[in-house]
Amino acid sequence: MTTSSEPRAIVAHPSDNVATLLDMVERPGHVALIDHALAVIGTIKLQATVEIAHKVAIREIAKGTPVIKFGEHIGIAMSTIRPGDHVHVHNISSVRFASKAK
Repeated sequence: MTTSSEPRAIVAHPSDNVATLLDMVERPGHVALIDHALAVIGTIKLQATVEIAHKVAIREIAKGTPVIKFGEHIGIAMSTIRPGDHVHVHNISSVRFASKAK
């Protein structure tokens, strides 16, 4: 169950495996997952402090598999990312920068 005081994260596309935080998460705890219409579709428990507008995993992302945001492949997991983990440059390799380096 969610309350209005729970931080929120938006899942922009049904194939996404990350959500983007709409609120600062200052300590580990539950975040309400919402869809593009701002309807609550579930919750995820974050394991650490995560800044507003950063990504969090909404399901396990295995090492070497795509990170999906807005229905688009944005990177590759450099290690297994657990649900609720912060998803950022420390654990993904960007597809955008890799393709420009070639």
